[in-house]
Amino acid sequence: AAKLSDVIKEICLKWTITSKFDQHSLQYLDSKIYITEENRADIHDGDILTLNWNVELSASKFLLDIEQPDSEIKRMALDQLAGVDCAGQAEDPLFANEFINRNGVNALVKIIESDT
Repeated sequence: AAKLSDVIKEICLKWTITSKFDQHSLQYLDSKIYITEENRADIHDGDILTLNWNVELSASKFLLDIEQPDSEIKRMALDQLAGVDCAGQAEDPLFANEFINRNGVNALVKIIESDT
């Protein structure tokens, strides 16, 4: 079977996505779990996947958004992180680890302490 990075590259080329291929990852639509070489065998017929930014870029964007002074941007990011309307990004262990490594927990504590 082709490497996951080759599959993502092929998808990007097919849909004429011009950003670098390694900036993208596949995720399950419903659970937000990132597809990796280790878990790709768990994909079943009927699973809906989305092409998204890779875990590093996603964690970085969430961190930037929750640190914004604009309360609406911050609220939307926190809703997506926690999974208010659907599965949250934080439920994926890969994302959670990256978010923690980028001091995301400290950013969340600051939000709670400042009550904003």
